[in-house]
Amino acid sequence: MLDWVERSVVPSTWARYKKYWEEWFSLDVEFGIAGDDSERNGRLVWVLANAFEGRTSGAGIDKKMAALAFLFKLMGWRDVTKEFIVRQAIKGYKRGKGTVDQRRPITLHILEGLLGVLPQVFGGNGLKVQLFEAQGCNTCPIRCYREYIAVRPQKRGSFLIHNDGSCLSRFQFVAVFKKAMTVLGLAVKDYGSHSFRIGAATEAARWGLGEEMIRKIGRWESNRFKSYERSKVPPNGQQLGFLEEQATVRWLGVGGLCWEEVVPMIIQEAKRVGPPNIILVHAGGNDLARCPMKQLTKNIKRDFVRLWTIFPGVCLLWSEILPRKKWRGARSHGAVDNARIKINKAVSKFVQGQGGVAIRHREFDNPGEFCSVDEVHLNELGMDLFNFNLRDSLGFAWRVWRGMQH
Repeated sequence: MLDWVERSVVPSTWARYKKYWEEWFSLDVEFGIAGDDSERNGRLVWVLANAFEGRTSGAGIDKKMAALAFLFKLMGWRDVTKEFIVRQAIKGYKRGKGTVDQRRPITLHILEGLLGVLPQVFGGNGLKVQLFEAQGCNTCPIRCYREYIAVRPQKRGSFLIHNDGSCLSRFQFVAVFKKAMTVLGLAVKDYGSHSFRIGAATEAARWGLGEEMIRKIGRWESNRFKSYERSKVPPNGQQLGFLEEQATVRWLGVGGLCWEEVVPMIIQEAKRVGPPNIILVHAGGNDLARCPMKQLTKNIKRDFVRLWTIFPGVCLLWSEILPRKKWRGARSHGAVDNARIKINKAVSKFVQGQGGVAIRHREFDNPGEFCSVDEVHLNELGMDLFNFNLRDSLGFAWRVWRGMQH
């Protein structure tokens, strides 16, 4: 269980929490084990007094209190960090501490001096970068820049301005953008100003740029850009980024699909288009609230054995059941979600033991950000991230399958 709790926070935060927890428990040696709330309260006062005496920053104290509050809740103790006297003491410390910015200003005189000595501290022949217009490309930034400069009023100020010289606001830009999207017949609600940045990561991925380069040119501070690489998938979304000469991806998506329909549907499709080389199965979520956990696990394992028997040499991928904010027909959300976790663990272990691939979907452990308004299905961002996981796993399986053919 602690492993799941650890995953609920980012690794850097967990590491910082552990550091503060070790400091807290080290006090057991000096003061003895704090057995009740009053003793923990007294120890907390001692910790704060030392922090105040050491002139710890307000932010540093807040981080320490957050770590201890997490610990107290984790241990089932009363959270004494929320006591009135504790909160007021911290508030008073922050007000009284104050900070003086020790940095000095770079005045115009100093700036002139810096420019004068710069050639002495930094040499080299320099680097000339020359950008050319991409002929025949209406969206070429060089071409767009030149066309705009030709009509831009000769006035100082921001780069994007109106004829009267006033700045173009984000609100005005989005308003015109949405009108144009409406003329194109696209769903305006699905797009915003951030869609341009998403599109940049998307196009970079489509052109084959690596993850490090995409992160660099887009100034992405994390791997979040992966969930935005939307158009690695073609507009119809069907091929998941695979070229048609490489592979044909066939979707057998059915709303409200139950597990007993999975194998018959795959067999029927195989009769129509031929046997598959790779099978990816994402199903079982609709059965959790109506089928006992052990029985559903048994059914899934049995049907996977059937697929391996019917299609010898097939590479099978099991996409784990995603969490939901609401399980339809369930009397206890917690019980159903616990069953989901156990089924995923058992089936993944079984599939991997038979040489298959299990897709974990760790990003969805906290489903709130990715759920649609019905609290059951994924929203657009969730679907993009889900499809990215499928594409990534299918790419791995496809490479393995190709290697087995040689």
